[in-house]
Amino acid sequence: PGATSLSVEKGFGNKAVIVVTAGASADLNPLFGPEGTSYGTTITSSDTYGYILGKEVARVLKEIKTSPYGGISASRKSIMLPGKLSTRDMPGVTWAETMNLKPGTFKSGPEIEIRVTALKIGNTVFAGITGDVFHEIGLKIKEMSPYKNTYVVTHTNGWCGYIVTEKSYDEGGYEVVSTRIMSGGEKAVTDNLMEMIEKL
Repeated sequence: PGATSLSVEKGFGNKAVIVVTAGASADLNPLFGPEGTSYGTTITSSDTYGYILGKEVARVLKEIKTSPYGGISASRKSIMLPGKLSTRDMPGVTWAETMNLKPGTFKSGPEIEIRVTALKIGNTVFAGITGDVFHEIGLKIKEMSPYKNTYVVTHTNGWCGYIVTEKSYDEGGYEVVSTRIMSGGEKAVTDNLMEMIEKL
């Protein structure tokens, strides 16, 4: 993201500030990380891909069409959900043991607050969520939204850890044992955001 921002800003003579936001990608990993990825003797820097993405952003920016109408409206809400202990809260429990935890065996923890935000600018909606959200939840919000231009932005107004899909609790994995939400995060986020977006 940093390399992309620098590339685009440079292309505009450093007269623009490029802001990076995170989407719903908690269960997705980049092919190339900050250290690059080695294939045999070839190491590809992630900065290279940031530069290539920056060139594409600059190209798309020139094709964007704006409209002279539309107002701004916003809504914000806090949701409290039953909490569970994550792997970090269970000293002495091995990683192998945590990977075997399933619904019914999770240990209860303090309640978790999730903050959701709906921001409408013209005919574009930004759905903000505090946590690190699975991509399927993000896709669901976009599909359910009555606005074609709906964008999901995560890590907004704080951070509550992973928000995973309901089905993933049975599937297990790193994010499931790490989340501090017992269950119900997917439904709480999607239901509340849809109600907020429809009222904008």
